[in-house]
Amino acid sequence: MKRQLDNERLLGLVKYSGLESGYVYGYRKVTSNLKGLSEACSKHRVAKLMKLEGIKALRTKAIATASLLLLPITRLLGNLRLLNRIDIR
Repeated sequence: MKRQLDNERLLGLVKYSGLESGYVYGYRKVTSNLKGLSEACSKHRVAKLMKLEGIKALRTKAIATASLLLLPITRLLGNLRLLNRIDIR
């Protein structure tokens, strides 16, 4: 009974941590945040609670890949702007 109450309280803190981070953090970072709040919990317990509740961290790899693909385009646009400034006669 006590464990269940602790899990419910801890799950509330996990959800709050997720909302604060925009669900970017995984169980390791959430555990670190909870330990910063002086909560006694293991990463395994946090991972289990997150899995049971369906809380997952957002993957940022696709965003990073997209930004890397845009890098050559922004350089090209920067070069075109530079060419527009040069007065060719």
